[in-house]
Amino acid sequence: MTARAANPVAGLEQGGSPPRRPNKGRTCLRVAGVSKVFPPARKGTEKITAIEPCSFDVPEGSITVLLGPSGCGKSTMLRIIAGLAEPTTGSVELDGRRVEGPGADLGMVFQSYTSFPWLTVRGNVEYGLRLAGIDGRMRRAAAEEFLKLVGLSEFADVYPSQLSGGMRQRVALARAMAPGPKILLLDEPFGALDYETRWRMQDLLHEIVAKTGLTALLVTHDIEEALYLADKVIIFKPHPGRISDEVFPGLSRDAEKGKEELIVSAEFLHWQKYLLNGIRH
Repeated sequence: MTARAANPVAGLEQGGSPPRRPNKGRTCLRVAGVSKVFPPARKGTEKITAIEPCSFDVPEGSITVLLGPSGCGKSTMLRIIAGLAEPTTGSVELDGRRVEGPGADLGMVFQSYTSFPWLTVRGNVEYGLRLAGIDGRMRRAAAEEFLKLVGLSEFADVYPSQLSGGMRQRVALARAMAPGPKILLLDEPFGALDYETRWRMQDLLHEIVAKTGLTALLVTHDIEEALYLADKVIIFKPHPGRISDEVFPGLSRDAEKGKEELIVSAEFLHWQKYLLNGIRH
């Protein structure tokens, strides 16, 4: 895909804050009949069906979560959506245009730390913009804007090795957003972090979506994380990978009460049990 997304820096500079809830009348990403079958590992063995044909939509301005146990194909699905792997059948469309490979309108964040160790934090955030031919002044302005958004302005000139795990993932988020993608694709991005840091990063993702209007598609096996983050949850089951359910929890979030009270509320516990049963049965 060659189309470039509008740079969200412009919206931030104007002080815009798009609504947190998804625009239910508009689809950002559409997955239609996507499957993945791997060839036999050696002669005499069977093909491996990793994912049966799956179809789903991701609403614009939402956080959609692919939830399922390890080995259910959710990360494979995310790689197909990102243009990093070819589907066996089906197609992926972003804003009505077929995804045929990686592009600037698809921002990717992995679980492992992927910062370039020889570049400063600012240099990492500017990297994609440099590849796109953006001049130095504009690159620096964009990097400063996104480092401010993720709370790393004062660490712009340090190297990734000098940062904690949570701070490195903040760098990864800023770098993924800088080229102006239409969607953020996140593959277990907080899985390697301790509980407290993971909690803070989840709050940061909520804030980013609210401030920028970006759409996010996140993979996780953590039910609590899925419920806390998601506008929409798509449940994957394994062997082979397939969709078993799609739900819109619509949890009532109270800024004054915070996550501590939300995760012990009757509403949250109801959905937690529902999703657990959906994965198990």
